[in-house]
Order: sequence, then C-alpha cells, then structure tokens
Amino acid sequence: MSNTNDPLGNKLEIMLEPGNLYLTDYAISRLPSDAPMLEIGSFCDLSTNILTHYEHKHRRNNQRF
Repeated sequence: MSNTNDPLGNKLEIMLEPGNLYLTDYAISRLPSDAPMLEIGSFCDLSTNILTHYEHKHRRNNQRF
C-alpha cells in the first residue's frame, strides 16, 4: 500500500506490476534485430533499469536513446 504523502503515489508499484514486467520481458525477448531502441521518458530511472535487466537476460545489445 502506498503512502498518501508520497509524491510518487503508487506509480512505482504500477511499474513493477507483474503484468508490466511480463510484457517488457516478452517484448525484449522477441526484438527482431539489433536496431536501436528509443526509450521515451525514463520514470525515475526505473524503466531504464527494467529494460537493462531484460536486455542482459536475453543477451540483447541494442543501443538505447
């Protein structure tokens, strides 16, 4: 449960929701090439860390902007 005084509210919990993580894992594991990826907006660097985790897990070397 989120602290109501937390300015981020439950946004961190949403980023780490199992369905969100599953879909990120699914997408990274099925990238069709080593073409660069464009990350639009990093949420407190959490999305960057999640993408990096799955890139390493699936041995992807796509450059990210």
